[in-house]
Amino acid sequence: MISWFRQLDEVLRGDKTRLANLEGGKIDVNARGLSVVLIVLGVVYGVCMGSFALLRDTGPEFQQLLATSIKVPCLFLLTLMITFPSLYVFNALIGSRLLMNSVFRLLIASIGVTLAMLAAFGPIVAFFSVSTTSYRFMVLLNVIFFAISGLLGLKFLLQTL
Repeated sequence: MISWFRQLDEVLRGDKTRLANLEGGKIDVNARGLSVVLIVLGVVYGVCMGSFALLRDTGPEFQQLLATSIKVPCLFLLTLMITFPSLYVFNALIGSRLLMNSVFRLLIASIGVTLAMLAAFGPIVAFFSVSTTSYRFMVLLNVIFFAISGLLGLKFLLQTL
């Protein structure tokens, strides 16, 4: 499992998406291993996001913590499954030479960038969960972090294509 996290680190540093690696139409990423890492990172952010529910005045809501822990990784993986066909067609239309399997690996890698950013923002969300009682503020904070992470993941995807 450590090698899968190392592989995500190589994606973040750009080692896996260098031009020499992409010219052959392939991306050297273990999609299964990286998918496990994505699930773990999604659960980590989900726990941080759900920690606000544990600290309510009315008592802890463990069901909310469980729901967010499941919801975040499912959001990304189900979105990938639903949108992959159209993303592959767009990829072909812009003239990319990546094969279908490579496009899938690239999309997994871009989701990895997104979830790595979200997981990095997790401790900040947990800190504010302890510091505030404002639900609206927490929603806004999570929206901002999702937007920043999504934009960075999209930037990675577009740069690689």
